[in-house]
Amino acid sequence: MIRVLFLTESREDYLADALLHGLISLGLEVVDYPRKQVLYAGHQRCASLPELSVRGHGFSLYGLLPDREVDRSFVTQRLEGGWFDLVVLGQVWRQWGQLLDLAPWLQKVPVVLLDGDDDPRLFHRSGTRLRRYGWQRFPIRSGRCVYWKREWQGDGRQGRWCKVQPASFAIPVDKIRPLNLQSKHQRFAKHCVDPEVAKPCGLYTHYAFASEQAYYDDLAQSRYAITTKRGGWDCLRHYEIAAAGALLCFRKLEMKPLDCAPHGLQPWLNCLSYRDWPDLRKQLGVLDQDSVRYQQLLQASRTWVLQHTTTALAQRLLDAVAGR
Repeated sequence: MIRVLFLTESREDYLADALLHGLISLGLEVVDYPRKQVLYAGHQRCASLPELSVRGHGFSLYGLLPDREVDRSFVTQRLEGGWFDLVVLGQVWRQWGQLLDLAPWLQKVPVVLLDGDDDPRLFHRSGTRLRRYGWQRFPIRSGRCVYWKREWQGDGRQGRWCKVQPASFAIPVDKIRPLNLQSKHQRFAKHCVDPEVAKPCGLYTHYAFASEQAYYDDLAQSRYAITTKRGGWDCLRHYEIAAAGALLCFRKLEMKPLDCAPHGLQPWLNCLSYRDWPDLRKQLGVLDQDSVRYQQLLQASRTWVLQHTTTALAQRLLDAVAGR
């Protein structure tokens, strides 16, 4: 049984939180320290302080894990004694100081640094780190460190002490619904993140649903759903659309850097890519007249999202650490 120390921080982070969900779901012995309360069943959003609510209303990733017995005592002592087989730092931009503090005990164990930010820079080469911490050598000297970067532009620069690899968001497998073409009573999902499409189609550009059930139901009964680059190219919405069974319509997908998540989306194979509303309208006109082609795209979209579950994400990380 692999014993994992997952060093969390208080804010939600879709990459870290999806990976933590996946590692626990694989049945590994995971110590989330401190306990990532928002992931566990029974978590309540703070209705009186909406600014403290989880981004995206806490849909898809949060409040899912059953409570479990975890010994979180004497974590540093156990780390020093070699008890853990793997250490994961949940958010390198916000936890670099913690990494420096623990560095003396991280030289004999594989370490994964997660970078789920929208910023394409690597943190340990950024001016932000230099201004705050000054110049310093990379703290993990063992050569067993993996830097998992979400908005990675694939510039190929890898440090001597840290192997940089692309990462992506993921979705719990329980959120993937059976495909049901008979349930598709509307052309577009009501929530649309592209104002150019929303206006002529009468869709909402703001959050249209207060409950996750209503959000997924709306996606499931829609033939298409719009998604775009937001703060970064990767977005949990991409996976939610495919999981619910709508076909992704991704604005200017071809402009995404090849190594940057989401990985594996290909226009007219498992999604659509469009330049603007006239271009999208033309493509949908073709599909609306070809139900077989639509079903093929939808099935390929289902295959894609099954490759991006939280457990698949966790297994990819374990393979990366093992050098596979």
